[in-house]
Amino acid sequence: MPWAKVKTDEFFTKNGQFVKMKGLFAAVNIPKFTIIGNYNGDLITEYEYSEMAAEINKNTTMTGTEYGIEHAILKDPQNRPLIIFPVDVQTGKIADKYKNVIALYANEPTTYRKTKHGRLLEMTENAFLVVNYDTTSMSLMSNRKINKGDRISWCYGSVYDRRGYKPNCPKPTSWVYMFRGNIIQMPKVISSKNKPRVLKRNKQSPVTFKWDTDNWLEIYK
Repeated sequence: MPWAKVKTDEFFTKNGQFVKMKGLFAAVNIPKFTIIGNYNGDLITEYEYSEMAAEINKNTTMTGTEYGIEHAILKDPQNRPLIIFPVDVQTGKIADKYKNVIALYANEPTTYRKTKHGRLLEMTENAFLVVNYDTTSMSLMSNRKINKGDRISWCYGSVYDRRGYKPNCPKPTSWVYMFRGNIIQMPKVISSKNKPRVLKRNKQSPVTFKWDTDNWLEIYK
């Protein structure tokens, strides 16, 4: 059984505007540090992504999604991040309206009301993006226990590029990756004082870190 499902979300904004949109919700209770879904696809450059997204938006006969996920590690020769362009895991073609890429439905947390003049509620993120060093994919992972029926949301960060949209969350100061079963939070600014944090350690292949001149070295048993 999948961890999450897509359904229509309805709420009112802080200013009383009614919003109806697709969202991602927990289908069952989701434990902390669980992979909810993967962003699989073709790794392309920013230029290729811009061209493909523009073609999808212009050509109404194409039913694919124009959304791409910026890879946190892999770069092109100009040191610009590569983009994961979602593809259908069954056909290998451009993902058909997010088919088999349900993680794309996870929205940002927001302030909302259940009714137009109801109490103002604050939604906080309960997931984050994780890089898998062994693959070219990124995953949506829970950062705490998520109860069945709860919205699943994560912070897009300041790199999210969409006309007229301002992300709700501050610019992230770290990124998360998986390697040999360990889940590691790495600071974006590397220094001897900013030590990586092991969020979850693999007992069979635990990782520790040692500072070496200008970087942190991973040490595995």
